[in-house]
Amino acid sequence: MRRIAVLTLSCAALLVVAGLFAGADGQDRPAVLSRLAAADAPAKKAEAKDAEDPSSKVGEFMRKKLEASQEVLEGLMTDDFKMISSGAKTMETMSHASDWQVVEGPVYKLMSADFRKTCEELADAAKQENIDRSSLAYLRLTMNCISCHSFVRRTMVAEQGNPADGLRAVSAR
Repeated sequence: MRRIAVLTLSCAALLVVAGLFAGADGQDRPAVLSRLAAADAPAKKAEAKDAEDPSSKVGEFMRKKLEASQEVLEGLMTDDFKMISSGAKTMETMSHASDWQVVEGPVYKLMSADFRKTCEELADAAKQENIDRSSLAYLRLTMNCISCHSFVRRTMVAEQGNPADGLRAVSAR
């Protein structure tokens, strides 16, 4: 079971790295990195524009959550249980912040509670240095994130009127 979990995560990481260097076809590394930087330029411009937008606060918060998730993944890939635990605890702590509450209602509360429980399970598995439990908890956590983001996209509405107002929380039905 451990082999399968580690192999699956290793394959996923390998695909990401391979995708970054796809099409390099003998180009030297600086040329590939330059191409990647050029591809990232529009995203950096969008980030600068978002910094002026009040609704970007939630995006910035979620980006930090993503970074904590990536810390967990790196820990899983390297058997670094301190990294796994640190990322899990960061995400669990973040889930109590006011920026976390983007939708009101019982479904969102249930999803948030499930997220916290899974973060705790992940931290516990890391404490016990159990890579199988850690891997499975991370997969559950990822599925929770995907499900919740889908739910939020379906329940958020754009504020009519002043575009500077951005998005607002609405009650989930």
